[in-house]
Amino acid sequence: GLRQIGLGLVKWALGKWVIKIEWRARIRGLGEQVTWVAMIVLLGEQVGSKG
Repeated sequence: GLRQIGLGLVKWALGKWVIKIEWRARIRGLGEQVTWVAMIVLLGEQVGSKG
């Protein structure tokens, strides 16, 4: 009855929430990777220009 509908809604809401968190984590992970690559490239350029 109503209880099952309520549980279904809660599960659906939680599922959407979890997907949102996963996407944010993925985007954040990509951002961190890009930042690391940029830092490494910049360090490499600095070392290259000194040498």
